[in-house]
Amino acid sequence: MTKDLASSVNEYLQNGEADGYLFSGPVNRENADRLVKLIDTRKERRKNVCLFITTYGGDPNAAYRIGRTVKKNYQKGSILALIGGYCKSAGTLVVICADEFAFGCFGELGPLDTQIDKPNEIIGADSGLDLIQALDQITESSFGSFERQMINIIRHSGGAITTKVAAEIATSLSVELFSPISAQVDPLRLGIARRATQIGFDYGARLASKDNVKAGTIQKLVNGYPAHGFVIDQGEASELFNKVRSFDSREQEIFEQIEGVLRIPVPDDEALISDLRADFSIQATSLEDDAIEADETKTGVNNAERDTGQLGAENERSSVDSTSPAREFEKLVASPA
Repeated sequence: MTKDLASSVNEYLQNGEADGYLFSGPVNRENADRLVKLIDTRKERRKNVCLFITTYGGDPNAAYRIGRTVKKNYQKGSILALIGGYCKSAGTLVVICADEFAFGCFGELGPLDTQIDKPNEIIGADSGLDLIQALDQITESSFGSFERQMINIIRHSGGAITTKVAAEIATSLSVELFSPISAQVDPLRLGIARRATQIGFDYGARLASKDNVKAGTIQKLVNGYPAHGFVIDQGEASELFNKVRSFDSREQEIFEQIEGVLRIPVPDDEALISDLRADFSIQATSLEDDAIEADETKTGVNNAERDTGQLGAENERSSVDSTSPAREFEKLVASPA
């Protein structure tokens, strides 16, 4: 960590009377546990909190736990979510609790349509909305087909065929046409899809900041976008939330110095969860006393890994590519220059 970066982070958090946390990686139970532990065990807690987060998403249950922990510990203050890059799916669910959003030029949120595993596949998932929308499309198409055929039968018969008979014929034709299609819909999987969608809605409603989330936002995030990867940038976010702004000069300065872990989520085996106050204040101590070894003073990144039972974490980090963003960040934390 350079001295300038340490000063920037400390000054920024101090001026905002805030604690600061960084999350870069997949939202899963293990990473949620690490962040929850950092937040819950912080002894000297400030009134407000800033969360720098970038993720492609993950487990909505883990996201809910993170959001609930943030709300519980900072309920009397303000929660600021800083979006420098991807914050998709379960990441969006985490920051639903924020009282304010700050976006960098690359920042984007994503819809909350919960993903469900593909049948007979080890890897891969579908949106929970896919099956529901498919069923809606079948229903709409079958009714349209019935209506058109009934009207055509009456018209072409010159009125010789009654409406009742025409309806019976049209029904038979529609059933023959759409039965093979509808038979492919698995009722059990449909139930799973509906339940997965409801999970996203219920979690979002519980976490939503009352002052920041506009009416109808959760419903739109769950059902209102055509694709799971749809980009919700700063402009789009302004239609969903009340308090959305661009990075200020201090936030932009911090982002530029550690863009590697704030714009693109780091891989799961390098997931970076950090208590910024702990990491950066400890850096200041090591600058004053060179006798203290850096590895013994890293309570934010490293202790979180030790506390969750990641045996051999130090050895694993030593094998990480030295050019990876997570490795570079750890070097900044460990080194004064």
